Amino acid sequence: MKARTKEKLFTAWCMILIFILVFHFCMTLIYNAPDNPITYYYDGMIQTYMAPIFIQNWRLFAPNPISTNNYLWVRGYSERSDGEESFTEWVNVSTPLVEEFHHNRFTPLRLALAQTTTAVVETLNKHSKDEDAYKQEIKAAIDGESDYPFEIVILKNTSSMVLHQKYNQHYDKIHMRIYINEFADYYDYITGDETAEESMLDLPLMPYAEVTGL
Repeated sequence: MKARTKEKLFTAWCMILIFILVFHFCMTLIYNAPDNPITYYYDGMIQTYMAPIFIQNWRLFAPNPISTNNYLWVRGYSERSDGEESFTEWVNVSTPLVEEFHHNRFTPLRLALAQTTTAVVETLNKHSKDEDAYKQEIKAAIDGESDYPFEIVILKNTSSMVLHQKYNQHYDKIHMRIYINEFADYYDYITGDETAEESMLDLPLMPYAEVTGL
């Protein structure tokens, strides 16, 4: 009898321990998951359980999904001999690269797409972090007082190549603009605000990069 009692107690203890471990791992997994209906609905319970002992502030294995689409546009600037200034129409730089990559995953343009996408994100991050300092850094480069940030070099080269491919002529300067389309996330949907927010970042006029094409 004593042996059976001990065996039952041991089994019960193991089941309780397994339940505690499974519950803890599930709560931790949900806590670190991207925003979704489950994390939103049980947020109060999850936060109460995790804080302050198990609180974590990293999302290494579960980053939040991308919530914006960014598009790089460019137009060429020329100054005629009589001093009259002229601009070309705006040309979409990002979309043709993306469409070509979707059409052919092994296109030679995949490197240009990857570099341009990274450069756009880096430009937006630096501008958001310290707008005034970033503007001064770019202005100093335009004035020849320092080198261009690497992400601006990539944007200049890609934009100039697209302009050259479109119009096949030289320009004095280029004007780049980044369109940011921030689409609604889960919280926006449940609150009834499904309107995508659009904004843009205008970069100053800067010298055209001498290129031959993509």
